[in-house]
Amino acid sequence: MFQKFLAYFLISLFVCFFAGCSAHIIQKPLKACKKIHGTPGPEDIAIHKPTKTLYISSHNRRKFDEENGKIFSIDLNKDEKDWKVAQLEGNYPKNFKPHGISLVEKDGKLILYSISHPMTEEVKHTIEVFEIANGKLNHIKTHNDPSLTSPNDLFALADGRIFVSNDHGTGGKFRNLFDDALRLKRSRVAFFDGEKWNGIGQEVTLGNGIFHRVENGTEY
Repeated sequence: MFQKFLAYFLISLFVCFFAGCSAHIIQKPLKACKKIHGTPGPEDIAIHKPTKTLYISSHNRRKFDEENGKIFSIDLNKDEKDWKVAQLEGNYPKNFKPHGISLVEKDGKLILYSISHPMTEEVKHTIEVFEIANGKLNHIKTHNDPSLTSPNDLFALADGRIFVSNDHGTGGKFRNLFDDALRLKRSRVAFFDGEKWNGIGQEVTLGNGIFHRVENGTEY
């Protein structure tokens, strides 16, 4: 047991050291980029092209336990100089810590899916489902399943199917650091077929973004 703990500890120091070094690398912003302030920790974006509205999931992860996250929007119909973030009001679920988001239209309704990391004793990770109407959020459903080991991003379809990338497998922080250091393939895509959840595909290392497309009748 002690040897296992020592190995995890040394790996943690190794990873933290190089993470600290990389933080000092200064990158020059692209000339075409525009900074838009107002979100404490933007994580993912989704655009609704018909209304030219950009949705942003945001959570101040430096104060993970003290603060919950929110969904913000930017009206892209306005002149670029007037782009500002606006927080969407609504009945957010308890301990909402948003991560990846996905936007779909179903039966004339605009539905937003968001990964959340409540990290409570009862549940660690969830998929929260909202309806967006009149600029407000209405929480309508929560998904929770053991296959959501460490959800990072998701892609939802209008027929109710959901694809979720997990960036880690089961285990805690030390196990995650161990997997990262050795590049172990322990995370799978979680898939909801409309009725039940399953893990699909081969295990990968650090599953992150995910996308679904159809070409010539074949799904990818």
